[in-house]
Amino acid sequence: MGIDIRLAALSDISLLLELRIEFLTTANGVNGDEEIHRLQEENEDFLRKGLADGSFMQWLAFDGAYAVATGSASFYRLPPNKGNPSGHCAYIGNMYTRPAYRRRGVAERILRMALNEAAGRGCGKVNLHATEQGRPLYAKLGFKDAQDGMTYTVSP
Repeated sequence: MGIDIRLAALSDISLLLELRIEFLTTANGVNGDEEIHRLQEENEDFLRKGLADGSFMQWLAFDGAYAVATGSASFYRLPPNKGNPSGHCAYIGNMYTRPAYRRRGVAERILRMALNEAAGRGCGKVNLHATEQGRPLYAKLGFKDAQDGMTYTVSP
């Protein structure tokens, strides 16, 4: 049986949250019931709003009924500039493949779908943060390392 990929819907929120928390605990070191609970609540709010208004899309890959991978794109706009005259941007996130399904091209298929959606929306820039494991795939599809920015974290 092949791997089928489809867009996530509001009815998939429980599954999306399960995969998001799995990703956060394995890739980002999130742990502890309180932290996980808070992130589940915030992610559920984000998913409900973003899926409803179209500013967020997520793809799910299935082997039969079993979800094996996911990836998403958030769409936003910045002031237009020379490097991105439309100002339309996308951020790729939640790229996660369960270990037994890695290195089978599933993530690449999802990423290509996200990039096609970004192109169709007129996005001039697509950004992401890469794990070391994901870097080869992103480079293969044309992503370049960028270290031209800084980040400020607002304290709660």
